[in-house]
Amino acid sequence: MTNQITLLSQKFSFDKLTSQFPSSGSPFKKIFFQNELRSLEGGSATFAVIAYPAWKGTIGKWVVGTKINGDDLGGGSPIPFEAPLAFANNELLFAAKSDKKVKKKSKKKKGCKKDNPGADFRKLVREVFRDPDLAKKSFFTFTPTISENPHIGFDVTLDAGGTIANAMANPCPPAKPAESEA
Repeated sequence: MTNQITLLSQKFSFDKLTSQFPSSGSPFKKIFFQNELRSLEGGSATFAVIAYPAWKGTIGKWVVGTKINGDDLGGGSPIPFEAPLAFANNELLFAAKSDKKVKKKSKKKKGCKKDNPGADFRKLVREVFRDPDLAKKSFFTFTPTISENPHIGFDVTLDAGGTIANAMANPCPPAKPAESEA
């Protein structure tokens, strides 16, 4: 019998994911997300996505909030897989270096890409944080995937009142934990 895994897509409201963040004094904000086993029947495992908000000031350690469950977007199809299959924390970084600083830095480095991956996502996140009405109608969609190396990854999309941006989710690992912190 082949091992099978079902990865359920999840939807999280923007308000629900960000409500635990302090209203001031924490310039660094991110969401850790991971898979949670929902059922194990007859050699088939079903996983969904859970999230944890985290924040910190410019000095100090990350503070991790309480677990947040997403809403199921419907049943996923079973995917055959061979062991080993890695499960890693992933994260969405909401606030780090400004896009202006990243652009300046990339101009200084020889041969560095001029584009700024994730800039549209970060810009949309800032707009939603500034507009409480838009925050109420905004949501994240997490669609799990299995990568080539193989580990579980996520395609993350922010829909803010019809404006859509794809996020860059950092796996932690395979990225070194220090690389994924602000």
